[in-house]
Amino acid sequence: MFSLNRIAKRFISLALAASGPLAFGAMPASATIASPATVFTYDSEATGQAGWSNVLGYSSANDNSAWGNFVNDQPAGGSGVGAVAVKAHMGNGAVSNTAVGSIASTDSLIGAGTMTASISFWAPAAGKVVSMALTDSNYGNAIAVNASATTVVGWQKLYFDFTTPTTGTYSSAIAYSKANIDYDTASQVTSADFYFDNAAFNGGTNYPLVPSTNFNYESNTAGMNGWANMLGYTSANDNSAWGNYVDSATGLPAGGSAGTIGVKAHMGNATSNIAVGSIADGSSLISDADKTVTMNFWSPAAGKTVALVVTDNNYGNAVVKTATAASQGWQVLTFDFATPTSGSFSSSISYNRANMVYDFGHTGASTDFYFDDVAFNGATSAALVPVNNGPSITSYRIALDSADRKLDPAGTTEFLACSWWCDNVTHPYVRYMTKGQTFVLDYTVTDQSSNPVANASVDLAVTVPDNNVTWTAGGTAYTTQTLNGTTDSSGHVSFTVINTNTNSENRRADLTQWTDPAGNTTYKWEFKPSIHGAAQGVTQDVDWIWGHVVSDQLPQNVPATAQIRLKNVSKQNAFLTPAAWGWAPGHCCNQSANDTIYLKYLTYGESYTLSYNVTGANNAPMANTTVTVTIAGAATWTVGGVVKNAGSTLTGTTDSSGDVSFTLVNTTSSASAESARRNLGEWSDNTSGLGDVVGDFKASVGAITETRDTMWLHITQPPVTSGNYGAPNIDKDNKGKYVHIRLDKSLLNNSFDASWWDGIWQYRDADTRAYVKFIPVRSTFALTYVVTDENQMPMANQDVSLIVNANYSCSKATFSYGSIVVPRDNCAGGGETVLPAKKTDGNGRVTFVLTNTNAKGEATPSNLNAPPSVGAGNEIGTNIKPHVADKEAVDMLLAHFVEPAANAPTISGSASDKVGAYAKKALTYTVKDSKGAPLAGATVQFVTNGVGTVSPFGVTDKSGQVTAWASNAAGVAGVQTVSAVVDVNNGLPVSSVTQLTWSAPVAAVTAFGDRKSVLVTVTDAKGKSVKITISGLGTFTRRMASANEQFQFPTSVGAKTVTTVLDGKTKKTVVKVTK
Repeated sequence: MFSLNRIAKRFISLALAASGPLAFGAMPASATIASPATVFTYDSEATGQAGWSNVLGYSSANDNSAWGNFVNDQPAGGSGVGAVAVKAHMGNGAVSNTAVGSIASTDSLIGAGTMTASISFWAPAAGKVVSMALTDSNYGNAIAVNASATTVVGWQKLYFDFTTPTTGTYSSAIAYSKANIDYDTASQVTSADFYFDNAAFNGGTNYPLVPSTNFNYESNTAGMNGWANMLGYTSANDNSAWGNYVDSATGLPAGGSAGTIGVKAHMGNATSNIAVGSIADGSSLISDADKTVTMNFWSPAAGKTVALVVTDNNYGNAVVKTATAASQGWQVLTFDFATPTSGSFSSSISYNRANMVYDFGHTGASTDFYFDDVAFNGATSAALVPVNNGPSITSYRIALDSADRKLDPAGTTEFLACSWWCDNVTHPYVRYMTKGQTFVLDYTVTDQSSNPVANASVDLAVTVPDNNVTWTAGGTAYTTQTLNGTTDSSGHVSFTVINTNTNSENRRADLTQWTDPAGNTTYKWEFKPSIHGAAQGVTQDVDWIWGHVVSDQLPQNVPATAQIRLKNVSKQNAFLTPAAWGWAPGHCCNQSANDTIYLKYLTYGESYTLSYNVTGANNAPMANTTVTVTIAGAATWTVGGVVKNAGSTLTGTTDSSGDVSFTLVNTTSSASAESARRNLGEWSDNTSGLGDVVGDFKASVGAITETRDTMWLHITQPPVTSGNYGAPNIDKDNKGKYVHIRLDKSLLNNSFDASWWDGIWQYRDADTRAYVKFIPVRSTFALTYVVTDENQMPMANQDVSLIVNANYSCSKATFSYGSIVVPRDNCAGGGETVLPAKKTDGNGRVTFVLTNTNAKGEATPSNLNAPPSVGAGNEIGTNIKPHVADKEAVDMLLAHFVEPAANAPTISGSASDKVGAYAKKALTYTVKDSKGAPLAGATVQFVTNGVGTVSPFGVTDKSGQVTAWASNAAGVAGVQTVSAVVDVNNGLPVSSVTQLTWSAPVAAVTAFGDRKSVLVTVTDAKGKSVKITISGLGTFTRRMASANEQFQFPTSVGAKTVTTVLDGKTKKTVVKVTK
């Protein structure tokens, strides 16, 4: 040490220059010196102050050679908060420094217990000494100390401990309110530029450095410490979690980045993780400026969750973010800590360590996985390098060995299931695969010149469409999984799988021919290979397998053969599927070579009878035989009043002639039906734009070998008998070449044509029609319109508005339409209500649902096809008309709302109720005939207005009862009016109305203890986030994907305090976790 070093000299000189003689005395004894937590971030400073003149530097040479100012172009990595730092260089002469900052003259930058200051510092050279000096407000009482370490090139954290100053003596009576630094204290000439930021005193936030970091492991050695566990940790302390460094020679799969070293690891038997890497304490891997991390990851399975965890140097303050491995093999995973899975990011914490967990949420040893190039703070993971995609390879052929393509285990017959989906690069082979057996699939990979491709990374995607096939590979059990292998020098690669099914399809008597499984239940798994990481534009010509798992023995006590054929009554107006479709029997849809597929159009709401004749050996009738029909497709049905939709089955028993029948009632809505067809005996495309609505019916008697007729019913609008092909509605009244808006004709049953009434014909267009219709008072009813253009073609996606209680109609009827209340007309030309426009569907159809709200209706007329006869003063009527264009013709509805007749059938049902959103409500109605007896087999239509939905149709049972389900899946609060309508003998419909008030969902959270875990149940909180803190475990944030969810948190045994925050409300619960 020397008595008056450069630090001391610069303070004396600066003080003399700034304020005259120095006073080194202490503050009065009575003064109280505060030591506030302070950090100088400089983010409130403007860059380039005073036109880039020297603002912060001082040199005793007085030549302005020392310089300092505020900048925002400092080197990256210095701070994750703010954008401004200090740029400076030292000057000539014995004394030079750069101001760091100052606080109130009565406060001190250090104090008892907080004697260490820190600063983020960028040095242009290594090995330099940096000194910090503190003074009072008059630059007196200087104390100085060197940083605890000399510099390295770039950003670093420097620490200054003023407990034992290098110069001067600390006194608690002095307010050290100013600070400056000196870079390269041994030099007295101008230095290179340096930078600093985030100078922290008295426990002020020590913001970490945020260096751009990429862990690529290239400096590590494969198999460090003789393949000891270098990176794995497990709470079981059994070393079952393992990680080490590998290269291509020691197992690193091809297809990763261009580097040669990566990490190989597997999870352990208990809570475990694998170290990713760490940087110096005082630096952070994530920051406010960049919270995104990328990782090159090789996953042994698709769909697995990978968690990346960052912690401080003591493994505390953990923040977790998960990502999903979308496929097996190499891929880039992205972790965005802006929305952490658990934990909370803080810019003041140095997250300098990272680890990862594979198959997050599951405890237990995993298969091996690999990772590389984990990039933080703006670094970029090295690009994945697809294998075997050099400029010479433009296409691959992945061919199954001949024996593996055979249908039967003996390898005699090949069955290529090729249809419209086949092309030059897809070859699906069907194969019977006996349950419980081991199967080896051998592939050979060649290029476009038929040369074998060595070292190709081949994925084999194994999928199970119905999740009913189980299997293992490499000792691991799977349902759906992607396996991976690498070709040898001959381009050959093999995959071995072991089936573990206990259930299966029936074994066929002749395995050299494809026949459907008995009972229509398939056990199918599919094997499709591909080149992993193949470049875009490179084609892949592949063989794949549709494997059907069959029993190892023939079924006992079942028919050997059966023919199940539709009777002629069911095939009326039906036709065979077009040959151009490629859906030939034996090549499609689980059909054997002798099967037949029929197609038929059925108008929505109609009934249809499936009649079969079943014969066995020598075509002898099979009497007293159970027939099961499986239903598929989007069409909806009831059979005997019971809903039977896709996935349902029908069961019946044949009579002495082998005949059996099933009668179905279609319940598809008109809005969902396909477009009408003009020619019912041939195929034409559906033009509705809504997709096909089909009922697919397939029968079986469980025989070992079956041939059958399959029926596909396409549900359509009523058939078109004239006009342009494909038009959904041709009307004889559409004569003008302009827009027409017609009511669905089904509404106009029991109506009266009032088009020539006085007061109507004088004001209507020539093509406009007016109809009188009697409707039950207080009912909910639907008005469906069909809109056609000047060529009588349907107008899709067309806005249609509805005018209710038209001006000057003096209508007395009142309605509700959702939340809209429709009053009576004021007879003065301004009383009509125009409902908001709705768009037509692909058939030009649009529907409005209204609820009549009059307390009392007219008396029921004796003739439903005549004008009203109660007198104008007693009429409860309306004038409703649609509107599209200035020039249009419409169907005007003159509806009258009437009370039911005294001798009419009755329908009564569920009382109005209050229901919580997201719930379902069963609405039960009873229909009785005019004598009060239960009416069975009556079709009841359910119409709804307001929020919520309801099932469209139902058929009464023997007690005259029918149930509909109202639901509110959207969770919207409001009122729903449901009207149950039944029309007996084509008379006046009778109805019963139920009003449901759906309450807004009230989110709730409940916590309780379970075996070795805490369970947290959250209800009615779709789209919301809940914060969950569990004592001894941590804090987690979960976002609700659905209304109700339950979360499980494995933890230690004992009492746990669970604190939850939902909708700003905090709830604490003490639960007990058991063994």
